[in-house]
Amino acid sequence: MHLIIPDIHTAVQKVDRIISAITLKFEISLIILLGDYFDQWNDTVLQNKMTAEWLRDKLNDPKYVCLVGNHDFGYFYRHLQRCPGHTEQKAYAIRSILTLYDFKQLKTHFWSNGYLISHAGYSAKFVHPHLGFNEMVTQRIDKEFYEFLEQRRLHSFAWCGADRGGVNTFSGPLWADWWTFKGIPGVKQIVGHTNMALPNHDSYGNICLDTGLEYVGLLDAGKLTTLSTRRLCQ
Repeated sequence: MHLIIPDIHTAVQKVDRIISAITLKFEISLIILLGDYFDQWNDTVLQNKMTAEWLRDKLNDPKYVCLVGNHDFGYFYRHLQRCPGHTEQKAYAIRSILTLYDFKQLKTHFWSNGYLISHAGYSAKFVHPHLGFNEMVTQRIDKEFYEFLEQRRLHSFAWCGADRGGVNTFSGPLWADWWTFKGIPGVKQIVGHTNMALPNHDSYGNICLDTGLEYVGLLDAGKLTTLSTRRLCQ
């Protein structure tokens, strides 16, 4: 069984409590983090530094898959659009803990149990005209994205569209807003990024889990269930 934890935003102590409580009740073989480890309203530099230390430990733990979110990339690649809450003081503190090598261990996506898991979701814009859309295509996108990063060019993976206040024609899997997101027929996706009160499903079979850590996902044999964390963390 896989445990899926959406956007963390420095709440690493709460995440540790959630993991401890759930692993007492379920046999968890893999923990998938959906990114956005940094930045929160009224947070501190110290909180972000502690989060970087926490994340470094998870990157070195084979039981974890650590995805990347839009609130993470700006601290290492200055030419990408920065998020609300980003400061140079936080950037210095985070980079005092995490190296660029560490940061590159963050994954852009993960396929599991018939689901594509990413921070904000792949729209139909990413369907290849000849290859369609599958794991080979997402790996190809990933390779192109990192090649663009090295050249300081902006790949569509990191585009921020008008739905999130950007200037691009659409948002990529770091920025896609759930309320305007149109998925890919036949591809079930699990995302975070858009905070709401309850997990939200759409007609494609996609689900957004970002609820301020009020809910997490449990994925087992191709079936996804959501679990309230409120009682677990009391």
